[in-house]
Amino acid sequence: MPPRPRPPIVRSRAWLEWHGGSLLGQGRLALLEAVRAQGSISAAARALGVSYRAAWRWIDAMNRVAGEALVTTATGGRGGGGARLTAAGETLLEAARLLGTRLAEWTEQMNDELAAFFAALGPAGRRARSRRGSAR
Repeated sequence: MPPRPRPPIVRSRAWLEWHGGSLLGQGRLALLEAVRAQGSISAAARALGVSYRAAWRWIDAMNRVAGEALVTTATGGRGGGGARLTAAGETLLEAARLLGTRLAEWTEQMNDELAAFFAALGPAGRRARSRRGSAR
């Protein structure tokens, strides 16, 4: 008996838009998390393997779309410079984590439901359904 074909699976990605602009996707989320962990835009950029200029452009774009600073910087010098997330930046990270968690839960649930649906069809149902669909 041939192995049972695997059902299709759901893959999902989400991003946040705000005020009509793209605010946060996976790359920008990773950058905010790296800035938070590293305390520096340049260190965050190095950790992500992107240029400082690209990282700064992402931050500038997020700040503009949000209408307020999500990341603030301090000039270097004797005490050192650095970057940190503002309260709005921290809130955005929290919202993005919630979105990621809920989306992963939904995706898993949909994959379970699809697997049950396709298992109920059985091999004969799959063949009959595909023949019926191709005759149209």
